[in-house]
Amino acid sequence: GLSYAYAECNKPEAARAALARAQALARGTGAHDRLHIEARAAQLAAEAAPADRTKLTAYRANLDAALRVQPTDAELWILRGVAESPDPTDRGQGSVVSAVPYYEKALALGGVSAHHYLTHAYENSAQFQKAVEHGGAYAALAPKVPHALHMLGHVLRRTAQIEKAVAAFEEAERVQAAYFVAEKIPPEFEWHH
Repeated sequence: GLSYAYAECNKPEAARAALARAQALARGTGAHDRLHIEARAAQLAAEAAPADRTKLTAYRANLDAALRVQPTDAELWILRGVAESPDPTDRGQGSVVSAVPYYEKALALGGVSAHHYLTHAYENSAQFQKAVEHGGAYAALAPKVPHALHMLGHVLRRTAQIEKAVAAFEEAERVQAAYFVAEKIPPEFEWHH
């Protein structure tokens, strides 16, 4: 988990160090945890060489193998959906329509964050009404998450629901500002800001 967090904070060295620590501790963990650690290692290898398509193919194959062992792991299904992007550094914003079945499987398993990725996948494939449906579900399930409100706003905009989009963006900003104050977090540590 720290590896993901550091990567999102643009600290690749710290992300690799966190992964190395997880790998060192892996011997004492269960098989399920080791699947996640191995998948993260394959993901970071693909990210380190984005022009090397074999690394992305290996990452996808790693996730496919992990899903054969753990078919009820919603997080692995989401990761597999994100891995459909041709860009191994993508975090879901570039989700393609071929990712939809993976996200739908995650959603069926209770991985409600799949709504976020489905919103992107449907928006990116110009299926805007489906994007609005999933963006609305995401915002309803996570009303205190600024990004969820933002997601709904940008797909409402794509369907010419401008007043509703503006209201969603304004609410996202209000929730985010309150969060920064309550948690004493400088805005530069929140990529969405």
